[in-house]
Amino acid sequence: MASSGNTISIVDFPQSGISVFYLKGKYVIFWPRQDKSVSEDLKPAAAAASIRQQDAHPFAVTSNLAATSWIKGTDNSRVFLQGNDSALQEISLEQNGAGWTSTFYRVGGNLPPAPAIRVRKGTSIAVTSDQSDNSKLGGEHFGCTLFYQGTDNRIYFMQSSDPGFYTAPLPVASEPATEGTTIQAFQYGDRAEHLYVTFTVPNPDRFVRYKFEKPTQYNNLGTFRNVTPDFIYPAGITMTGLSFAAVRVALADGSPLEQYRFYAQLKKASGKPSLVEYIGAPDSSETTVTLVKGSLEIMDSDANPAKDNSKS
Repeated sequence: MASSGNTISIVDFPQSGISVFYLKGKYVIFWPRQDKSVSEDLKPAAAAASIRQQDAHPFAVTSNLAATSWIKGTDNSRVFLQGNDSALQEISLEQNGAGWTSTFYRVGGNLPPAPAIRVRKGTSIAVTSDQSDNSKLGGEHFGCTLFYQGTDNRIYFMQSSDPGFYTAPLPVASEPATEGTTIQAFQYGDRAEHLYVTFTVPNPDRFVRYKFEKPTQYNNLGTFRNVTPDFIYPAGITMTGLSFAAVRVALADGSPLEQYRFYAQLKKASGKPSLVEYIGAPDSSETTVTLVKGSLEIMDSDANPAKDNSKS
């Protein structure tokens, strides 16, 4: 699993821990496989490693970054970021004894010149890995789905079974997204059975959520469809900035439904911004609550908060 779409990316290795990735100048910095079962207060962080940019293809100062796992049972990862020429780059990281071997790729470099890949400068980047058995080598390699915003402001996706090999880009939806929107994606289950991507769109301003209609193989592309009613900001409410977070929450009671949650700062015409939590279940209904000083406030359609005595 990967938490993607920001300048910091976290890859969760289910059996052992996490790796943290971020961009610092000419280098991608990462801490490989932190043991998530042991408190950082009790165990020092592993030594950070770094990968230097290629001089001929420097990283963009404004680049975001996303990473995901690659080969089952290893710390090997795939990192995606934007170059100074706006093109997307991939770095595959493989363990080599006590060190790491890094290989650079231009995203889409395997494709004919026909499908031009026009990427918005400063695009959010999101990536999910399909940890099932539909990739090469009997399931040892995880395929992935990469998301970015194009120069036409639409959100595009490409699929990849191995580093350096990509399908031609296709739009998630026909309508343009908000310029500079965050892109958040997550996936669980086999064969992209549960793959969701979330971003914002204008006119009216709202969060939208799309689900992938799964293919049987990575070379048989599927499509995305809009799911759940869009979250339209209540009257008099605006979003502050373009950053938000989306997460899947598995229900503890064994329910077949899975919750999803969005977090963002919304602001009334007068007053300070509030952190909003948007809760729902895939393909089901949703509610919206505002978190203010530890208490929950339900935001009604007239943008008049109705106080709730619950505590966060």
